[in-house]
Amino acid sequence: MKRPALGDNPLARPRDSVVRNTATPEPLEPEAPLDAGGRAAEHRVQFVLSPRHEQILDDFCYHVRRATRYKLTRSEVIRVLIEQLEPQALAVPQIRSLEDLRRHLQAREGAGSPRAAH
Repeated sequence: MKRPALGDNPLARPRDSVVRNTATPEPLEPEAPLDAGGRAAEHRVQFVLSPRHEQILDDFCYHVRRATRYKLTRSEVIRVLIEQLEPQALAVPQIRSLEDLRRHLQAREGAGSPRAAH
């Protein structure tokens, strides 16, 4: 068995040749995979949560399921939270730190939340 030269990565992609075919291939239409709900899942994103944030998310999903029998997923919660960041709904120029974002979202929630009326 021939070993690769020192410093060569046998798993690396081969580089483009200087003389390559310049014909443009026909673009393929990507098929969007479906998520568990049958909706098109366009992008898969991974991020890291602290143990505290993971516990908050799991507890929220658990309490919703216990109260309503609806199995709310982590992904659904994250999607709804992301929708709250629509640029037209936020005063983007005023947000210069994580704390600014928290204050802005809390103020928005207090102004439009039914809980604020109680």
